[in-house]
Amino acid sequence: VSTQSTWDLLLRKMWGILSAMVVCITFLYILFCVDPNSTSCCGNMRRFFFHKLPIVMEYYGRKILGDRIINGIKAVFNYVFLSKNPIVMIVYIAITYGGIIIFLTRGVYIYLPNAHVGPFHIFTCVLMMFSSLFSFLFLLVTDPGKITAQNVKGLIKQYQYDEILYQKEECKTCKLQKVARSKHCRLCNMCVEKQDHHCIWINGCVGAKNYRFFLWFLISHGVMCIDISFIIAFIILAIITKYNLLSSNYYNKNTCEVFKGNIFICLTYLISMYPDLMFVLILCLAMGLALTFFFFYHCTIVWKNQTTNEANKISELYYELETRIEKVKQTIAGFEALDDKEKEIGEAQNKMKKLKAKLDSLKVHTYDKGYAQNICEILFPYQTQVNITRWGILVNIYSLWKCIG
Repeated sequence: VSTQSTWDLLLRKMWGILSAMVVCITFLYILFCVDPNSTSCCGNMRRFFFHKLPIVMEYYGRKILGDRIINGIKAVFNYVFLSKNPIVMIVYIAITYGGIIIFLTRGVYIYLPNAHVGPFHIFTCVLMMFSSLFSFLFLLVTDPGKITAQNVKGLIKQYQYDEILYQKEECKTCKLQKVARSKHCRLCNMCVEKQDHHCIWINGCVGAKNYRFFLWFLISHGVMCIDISFIIAFIILAIITKYNLLSSNYYNKNTCEVFKGNIFICLTYLISMYPDLMFVLILCLAMGLALTFFFFYHCTIVWKNQTTNEANKISELYYELETRIEKVKQTIAGFEALDDKEKEIGEAQNKMKKLKAKLDSLKVHTYDKGYAQNICEILFPYQTQVNITRWGILVNIYSLWKCIG
């Protein structure tokens, strides 16, 4: 088996792509799942990579490249990631369904079924492909929960103000009273009921009425990617077994060296001879793990009936209160070192008690109704009160089906 210089170059590119994907997954984890106010190592990494490093890079970039180029780069970045446009969604469609086409034409059609993968595995994989497609379509066509003059009064009755995260106030853009748990999305230019976040992959918001489809989107894509990666792994195993690659001798045409086969050399050969399948394997394995992990992260906030927006707000307020309490403690310590400061000490202690009471109130989420009710509220957002009895769930499923239809 010969290995040419072109394949060596391809190998280096493939490992470069793998390394880039690992870095991207790490960044996605730090960006979406790490508390930005945490004092942990991951929290410090998030603040460094997403706050301090961009400032430093921009500063030295302007010194080296000039203001015009840096302003152009910022304009492109802001347009692609911070404005409402379909570019990222088109990239998602190209990568996802391009990978599926490669998998079907270069993998399933040629190598399946084999001794390791039977018709059942093919069926489950195709089923997950259709599930992923339909979840994406449902996300695109479903209203996330737009708040209008017609429904705002009903939603105000449905969502109670907790006077901690949400108070009665008017949205300055929509000129409507702000509904508790809602947020105005500047990209979609509307207030969204129980807004979770703006998703660039669907070019729209995730809110009360389409959040369940977002969870479906995450888990179906995660399972599909993992399923495809396992099937390709078994295809590769069949190729290794058929051609006895682990015990073969490999000849390097450039150096005239002969190598005894091992795992690393075998993988090198497979990447050079089957670059499309190996690329899809690496892509699906990395994205499958990332999406599944992201799904379970969202399950943890569903469990508490929180949104991503609320989790961020609570985190910011929590650490702000901790900082203020620490400053009050320092003030009290300073007064205690002086004479005739009993009044000031008393006022500072009262202030600290109020701050601690507010801090304790953040530890109990106002909208947590219990695990079963929280989950049903996600699955059946069209009803203000969800019936979680056996017959009630059947009624809820029927009403959900009517809403979808």
